[in-house]
Amino acid sequence: MPIPDNQSITRESRRRKRGMNLVLDIGSGLNPLKEENVIHVDINRLSKHLELVCDAYYLPFQNNKFQIVHASHILEHLENPIKVLEEWKRVTKHLIIIKVPNASFEGYIYMNQLKSICSVGLKEHLNIY
Repeated sequence: MPIPDNQSITRESRRRKRGMNLVLDIGSGLNPLKEENVIHVDINRLSKHLELVCDAYYLPFQNNKFQIVHASHILEHLENPIKVLEEWKRVTKHLIIIKVPNASFEGYIYMNQLKSICSVGLKEHLNIY
């Protein structure tokens, strides 16, 4: 099934979601939020329920467009989390919800142990929280 271009997806989303308190799901990937008032964006064109392909650092939306910005398991992949958080703050008027993975192997893992694990097996995780 061909993926529609960004403009046609955005027009359809605006028509369908006009008048609702909007939620922006950034990096929605394979596990997107499923509520009706959600706009799903991702850099990966193959993500589920995708409505717009864009970079999390440069969101093509007006200031204060969304009631909530939601980002699950993407902040740890980004090179400049402060810059991206400033962009997410720009497009929300109320709340940013961020989920990041945590690690717990039979208790707490100290930061140096976690850095070792990440350097061996989780190279796509650029940041540790």
